[in-house]
Amino acid sequence: MAKRRVSRMRKLKWILGGFFAFVVALLVAGYIVIANYPVEDLKALIQQQAQEVTGRKLEIRGDAKVEVSFSPSILLEDVHFQNAPWAVGEDMVSMARFEIEVDLWPLLSGEIRVKRFNMVDPVIALQRDAEGRGNWELGSAEQAQQAKDKAQAGLTNLPSFQSVSFTNARIVFKDDQAGTQRTLLLKSLEAKGRDLVSPIAVAAAGSLDEVPFDMAIDLGSVEQMASGTAFPLSLKGTLADASLSLTGSVAPPAAASGNDVTLSLSGPSLATLGKLAGVELPPAGPYSLEAHLLQHGEVYSLNGLKATLGGSDLAGNITADLGGARPRIDGELISKHLALPDLRGGEAPGSGDVATGGGLFPDEPIPVELLRTLDGKLEINAAELVISTTTLKQVKMTVEVANGLLTITPISIGYGEATIDGGLTLDASKSPPTLAVQMKGSGLSLAEASGGAMTGSLSIDLDLTAVGDSPKAWASSLTGHSEVASSDGKIDSKLLAVASAPLAGAFGPLFGGSSEVKLNCLVNRFAWKDGIGTNQGTAIDASTFSVIGNGTVNLKSETIDFYVDTWSKDTALVGLAVPLTVRGPLASPSIAPDPAGTALGIAKTAGLIVFPPAGLAAIIDDRAEAQQGNACVAVTREVQEKGGPDSFFKGVGDAAGSILKDAGDAAKDAGESIEKGAEDAVKGLKSIFN
Repeated sequence: MAKRRVSRMRKLKWILGGFFAFVVALLVAGYIVIANYPVEDLKALIQQQAQEVTGRKLEIRGDAKVEVSFSPSILLEDVHFQNAPWAVGEDMVSMARFEIEVDLWPLLSGEIRVKRFNMVDPVIALQRDAEGRGNWELGSAEQAQQAKDKAQAGLTNLPSFQSVSFTNARIVFKDDQAGTQRTLLLKSLEAKGRDLVSPIAVAAAGSLDEVPFDMAIDLGSVEQMASGTAFPLSLKGTLADASLSLTGSVAPPAAASGNDVTLSLSGPSLATLGKLAGVELPPAGPYSLEAHLLQHGEVYSLNGLKATLGGSDLAGNITADLGGARPRIDGELISKHLALPDLRGGEAPGSGDVATGGGLFPDEPIPVELLRTLDGKLEINAAELVISTTTLKQVKMTVEVANGLLTITPISIGYGEATIDGGLTLDASKSPPTLAVQMKGSGLSLAEASGGAMTGSLSIDLDLTAVGDSPKAWASSLTGHSEVASSDGKIDSKLLAVASAPLAGAFGPLFGGSSEVKLNCLVNRFAWKDGIGTNQGTAIDASTFSVIGNGTVNLKSETIDFYVDTWSKDTALVGLAVPLTVRGPLASPSIAPDPAGTALGIAKTAGLIVFPPAGLAAIIDDRAEAQQGNACVAVTREVQEKGGPDSFFKGVGDAAGSILKDAGDAAKDAGESIEKGAEDAVKGLKSIFN
């Protein structure tokens, strides 16, 4: 028995040894055949096989080498792969050198295990035409579908890669549909993994549209990524001067759910980040963003959002539902401090800013088409909202979009110790869109509105509509009314320091040498029609003087034509109270004194009319109401109630005539000239409210 066992072992060794010798002989024979295979014949074989598989020409203009070992490799030089017939350029892919090395033993069982895959100086030109075709789509539509079905079937015959590298790669993507072109330069890219079930580590450095990046990425295995389910992702690196971090799990595009990623991004300026994204952003910063992205079917949630820009902050949660006929976005956003100048890189709009086209109002269309493509509702709360140099407190609004109609209501804005309430609608379902704004507020701080130059309780009332898709169109079609009023305050003489020379010259003497005067009331009322504002009364009543004015503001032509008259309550200063004209472009109007431009001015200069010390309240019927409330509002309303300036100032004329008649009795020689002066004065006063 023992001899038989020994004999069998010897026989088994002989068989195994013979088999091994056969394999070695086969490899040696294969090596001799392949190693001595003519280079031109080898290139022709590879080119032929490539064309049969892809339907396009592969040209090897350089050398072709095959190294046979336990890790056979192929090296091709100066390789060119043909582009689609309709695409720009002869080659879709070209490279200086292509190298591939595989494990020999797995090949015996049908497994393709690539040890090394390297492209040196590749240039890849990707293009999508206006119809959406990609030049990377190979073969017929039927062949493309078959390839897609095979890819979705799983890992059958899928090769594994231990190392994939690109050196000095240039990838250009031209999108004719979007009218864009992006350029990706890969100084180096290397991906490593042991097999199909091992994680993959990727290191990449280069630039996208001249914006540099350097990334370290850890991914799931090829098996995980090909399974159609979520796979782990960890990304850390830099984008230009920004730091980026992504951790979590990512689902392939075809998956119904599975995205669960925490994002962190920070940098000194949005400008370079915008270039990376293909959009123009202002040089605003520094910025930071943190958020947790979740996907459940067609619903994406951005939870725990925390963002900062300059000195501004924003936090909240946003949900986007993409499963309906129209995308819907809902959420809540809160801010401790939100400054609009931060969006411009800290630069507040200056007085010298000029809109497109050379006017005050930009003529560039507002992208209202976005309102026609989605619905949603956002609750927004900001403890502080800074607009230019004005700080608003406790701003609350509900923004809702439905079928192209944007509604922002209610709007609640804290201004000083008071609140402005109202609403806004923009109906983009109409062409052109329509805009409506209603805002009311009382008890507001005039000191904040005037930078401390005036104090008092301010009220506003706006009810305006407009039509169009740009700020210029809205200004040119503005219709409705606006009113600003104030009472019980003070006017500081430092207001004159920021006024133009003509204004300072006209109002300065009326202070009578005081640093401040009491403000009894102020009102400015406009009726707007198709962009033209007709003044329905401008009046200021102070302890030493009164001001009344009238005119028009034309937002279409961006011009003003206004007349302002001043009245002194001090007989010694009557001659210094001269009228002013404000005319010309809104951006730079001409302000000029007009001491003799009207009969009213002549009468005042001659000492024929002295405004009553009681001010505007003394020249209207309901004086008790005017004295208890706002005399400026009362006088302008009484003008309207009495049918306009003519009928209203009839009573004023009678009173002035009576005063001047008494003066005429005392000086009969001057009677005729005085009565004529009174008549001209009343006519001039009427013209102010016309």
